[in-house]
Amino acid sequence: MKNVLWLSRHLFTDDKVKDLVDIYGDDLAIIQVNRTINSAFDIRKEIAYADIICIVLPKLLQQQVLKLAGNKPVLLGRVYKLYSKISKTTKYIHAGWDQIISPNTTLTLSWIERPKLEVA
Repeated sequence: MKNVLWLSRHLFTDDKVKDLVDIYGDDLAIIQVNRTINSAFDIRKEIAYADIICIVLPKLLQQQVLKLAGNKPVLLGRVYKLYSKISKTTKYIHAGWDQIISPNTTLTLSWIERPKLEVA
């Protein structure tokens, strides 16, 4: 079993899980830290326990997590932002995972095509 640390206040949705399963296999346990953190060093035990780290964090915290993770993959979720002029709502749809290699370098692990918009 691989322990996946999800660092975000957002839900770890089924489409994100399915995409990770396609990359790493189906034996995954998701552990979420959904509180505000000021430093990745505050959650170093959780990072040490994880095999894979998925994040939605500002650049500074991304760099700290990357440092603490060592050789573990640190993934950044990509999203499509869809805005409806009719309902005046915004919807975010999972678009894939990028692995952070260094502060300025990512490797695309998966890519999900942008959904087709239906016009009413």
